[in-house]
Amino acid sequence: MVGIRMEKSVEVTGAGIVHVMADKSSSDKNLAATNRARGTSDRTMPASSERPPRIAASMQDPAIRGLVTLGLTSTEARVYASLVETSPATAADVALRAGVARPKVYEALRMLQERGFCDEVMAGNTATFRAVPPEPALEQWLRHRDHERAVAGEHDVATAEDLVRRFPTIQATPPGLELELFEIVSGRTRVSHALESIIAGATKTVDNMTQPPWIQPRARWNETEMEALGRGVTVRTLYSDDVVTDPQRWAPLLEKGGLARFAERLPMKLIIRDGVEAMISLRDPVTGDISTNAVLVRHLDLVRPLQKTFDESWERAHERT
Repeated sequence: MVGIRMEKSVEVTGAGIVHVMADKSSSDKNLAATNRARGTSDRTMPASSERPPRIAASMQDPAIRGLVTLGLTSTEARVYASLVETSPATAADVALRAGVARPKVYEALRMLQERGFCDEVMAGNTATFRAVPPEPALEQWLRHRDHERAVAGEHDVATAEDLVRRFPTIQATPPGLELELFEIVSGRTRVSHALESIIAGATKTVDNMTQPPWIQPRARWNETEMEALGRGVTVRTLYSDDVVTDPQRWAPLLEKGGLARFAERLPMKLIIRDGVEAMISLRDPVTGDISTNAVLVRHLDLVRPLQKTFDESWERAHERT
């Protein structure tokens, strides 16, 4: 067979023009060598589209976290952050720089367009995307979110009203029987709230037998009691002797007109409102320490003896020395 001769010019970076004269069988070897030379050059000077991403494709980026907090997905947040830095950019460039898989970037760009975060711009036959500046984009997005919440709120109200109509009517409790004569209150927060509610409801008297540990934080000591004093309520507080060394616990109450006495030992922690309602702090059944559990008592057959216990303890106690 007659060998086919051909002349081909191959450009190799740094080596000028190489003329190859060969038959068809030998040209393949030269082409492979040329490709190897090109590969060396490509590694030395990467194309611009192959530059590594500059956007942190991570939730550790505060900008990414902020956008996600405002309702964007993490993919949408990374794509928008990439566009802010590099727009206009093609979808391929965005995918590379934002660290997002190519199939996902198109959906993210579509959602960002719908939400007002970016615009599509045609450059010849190529679609590129440009970020809307953050300030107007975020203002518009927040207005949209407010509208969504308002619509959701109206929908919830309508749903609740519809449910009320659908459920059968429950007969109201006969008057007088709704009063709970006993109530268990557990936990520091609930006990503190119950204590303040008792004092706030007083119209005549508050009798308080108290000792550590305190339920209320130091910043709220005596606040409700002093409000009661301002309403003309008589407030008597019986403290254990170990409280004397902490004037902040009792001095402000005395300055506002409250009465205080001290005793070496108190039988319990107890507060009584107007002689009709009481709360007793319960002790741990194992250790005997005062716990954060209490019982509210509204039955007069039990409130009266508790009032008698307080009055007798008050008479035996002493004023501050």
